[in-house]
Amino acid sequence: EVIDGGGKILTPGFIDLHAHFRDPGYEWNEDLTSGTKAGAAGGFTTLVAMPNTKPAICDPALIEYVLSHGKAAGASRILPAGCVSKDRKGVEMAELRKMAEAGAVFFTDDGSPVATSDLLRLALLYAGKDLPRIMEHPEETSLCTNGQVREGRVSAMSGLKGMPAASEEIDVARGIALARETEGRIHFTHVSC
Repeated sequence: EVIDGGGKILTPGFIDLHAHFRDPGYEWNEDLTSGTKAGAAGGFTTLVAMPNTKPAICDPALIEYVLSHGKAAGASRILPAGCVSKDRKGVEMAELRKMAEAGAVFFTDDGSPVATSDLLRLALLYAGKDLPRIMEHPEETSLCTNGQVREGRVSAMSGLKGMPAASEEIDVARGIALARETEGRIHFTHVSC
């Protein structure tokens, strides 16, 4: 059978490493069923669900919840990311190994950077090369408080509070230094500032 693909693009399915479904807890914004169907409609065959939900995805039972509900939706495959810290509070490291065994593919406190350098260092050491890598939301929060857009011409002209590029650069430098020291693996995601 020959299918005329003129004017079309044929690719493998796209993968979104940073998807927000807000399920559990904020299902009225997006749930796993609607999210996986929207992803499939856009050509995404795999989506990684961020853990900044309520409750935060920081234990094996919630990893299993995301996997089972994503599979039941019957569209794109959903893979869960687990939190670096318990409840995303930045105080105590979550059970990384148990979440990895349950199916977590990244660890992140997404929506916030890992709160302290000590905690990020510990997570990088613990995850090492055997567990999924740490995904950092690079932001020095003291520089972005109440920020609305990237600092620059647009923020100045619009009157919106700007967030300096240094905010991301500082946290990326921290992550690189700690990954180099620990020989851990880190992935930096995008932020809005």
